[in-house]
Amino acid sequence: MTVVDRFSEFGLVMATVASLGNVAGELLRKQIMLRQNATAATFAYRSLSTLFVAIAVIVLARTGTPVKIVDGGAFFGIPFLHWSPAVTFVAYMVALTAILGYASWAHLKAFQLSALSTTAPLLSFTPVFVIFTGWVGFGEVPSWTKVLGIVLIVAGAFAIHIDLLAESWLSPFKALVGETGSRYMMAVALLYAISGPIEKRVVLMSGAFTEALAYAFGTMALFFALSLAFRVDPRTPFRQEPWTVFWLACSDVLVLVTQLVAAALMPVVVGISLKRAGTIVIVLLGWLWFKEKGISRKLLGSAIMVVGVLLIYLPIGFVEALLVTAAGLGILVPLAIRARTVMGDPLPEPAP
Repeated sequence: MTVVDRFSEFGLVMATVASLGNVAGELLRKQIMLRQNATAATFAYRSLSTLFVAIAVIVLARTGTPVKIVDGGAFFGIPFLHWSPAVTFVAYMVALTAILGYASWAHLKAFQLSALSTTAPLLSFTPVFVIFTGWVGFGEVPSWTKVLGIVLIVAGAFAIHIDLLAESWLSPFKALVGETGSRYMMAVALLYAISGPIEKRVVLMSGAFTEALAYAFGTMALFFALSLAFRVDPRTPFRQEPWTVFWLACSDVLVLVTQLVAAALMPVVVGISLKRAGTIVIVLLGWLWFKEKGISRKLLGSAIMVVGVLLIYLPIGFVEALLVTAAGLGILVPLAIRARTVMGDPLPEPAP
């Protein structure tokens, strides 16, 4: 039986659609952050997302699929916090809104401060943080295959900033932690690692549309309050870029629903892997749409990170992982050299 056979085919389709919707969403987020405030922009598109999902929930209820919340066990598995299903659902949604609300804001700030093609690939660190939290919190020791995957993800991040080798060997890593936009996106990756298991538990309690509605409404309310607190006009994005807000909300709803459906049908890690594979397309669009520089090295770094993500999640042994790595690098490096020539993107010589 192949890896694909183990999971619902419909779940894989939903995860693929979520990945494609995410590509469109990232492009639109970068576009809106060229002119807008992150707090106001988040409120704007999430308010439309809430409206769209609410309409879908009403239609489903009228066609025989009403909102239903089932018992999901104790809150975070803590025995003395075993409340009613409705109370547990609300508690989870408050936690998710706080975690993902900040993640949504930080996501936009990263795109505002740095290039799309530099920051978007860093979301590949999400599975690294999943492994790290498992090791720290539960003593789960990763296999050598997963360690190799982590090494490749770090190497990919190094490759994105390989142009800084002319300064020193450590400069690419310094750029990773020193650049404000990159730090924001690394924080987003960490928050996604924390929220993934919570999202799966909630969607099994309530269904994809109910969770999507609760999350969209929660973040809308949160960012409306923040807009008032920081004296930001939440109506500005609607007035200045209504179509960008509209299409961003459409992609947001598409990703929210399909991602949650996929999470209910198969392991969260599979959906995350497919979503991260779309990073290569996002980087390419950064070059085509926003005329960003250094795309050959960023494509190489992103592709290496995707290989690392696959090694973390594929059920293969260490020898097979080494073969996959060798084959991947054997294909990617020549392609990067060719892309460097085509895109006029020379790499500097290392510092002596």
